Amino acid sequence: MRTNSKNQGFTLIELLTVIAIIAILASILFPTFARAREKARTTSCMSNQKQLGLAFQMYRDDYDGVNVLTDSGAAVDSPPASPYWYELIHPYTKSSQILICASDTTPSATPVSSYRIGAGFAGAEDSVYGDASSSTTILGECDGDTWKNTWSGTGVAGSGSQIAGNAQPRRRRHNDGSNFLYYDGHAKWLAENKALTEGF
Repeated sequence: MRTNSKNQGFTLIELLTVIAIIAILASILFPTFARAREKARTTSCMSNQKQLGLAFQMYRDDYDGVNVLTDSGAAVDSPPASPYWYELIHPYTKSSQILICASDTTPSATPVSSYRIGAGFAGAEDSVYGDASSSTTILGECDGDTWKNTWSGTGVAGSGSQIAGNAQPRRRRHNDGSNFLYYDGHAKWLAENKALTEGF
């Protein structure tokens, strides 16, 4: 006896329904995954900054309590010249990788550093900071292909506020915030609005 049978497939409506459900789930889950990945990169970036903080400390210990210079310019108004701060601390870091944040997507074939130091910090004596060491930001985030100097007017003892109009800090790099290194060696993430008053 022969029986008639049909191959049962999905109807167009069923296929569209499945696709819609997948699209809804993707729109919910993908941002969560992206934020989790950025959280991991934030932690990696913070680790970079803490290692740089240790290098600054070792440099300071070797140079009688004087902090690393930003560059070898002879005067404040002279053009920046090598060696730059990250070259001066290289003997203590032995690595150039810690200068680049994983979230720094600047299109540059030869990125220099994702971080800049405060102008007031460079060349300052350790004794200047005192009780302000835990509240003074000395390093913040920037684009890897920007110039090698500093943010003007920052890193001064007791002053952590950003100069108005300074567009260099990347205040939204890590989930609408960015990392900052403080003089005492600790690093922390600041939301964009707090970075305006507490960071660079």
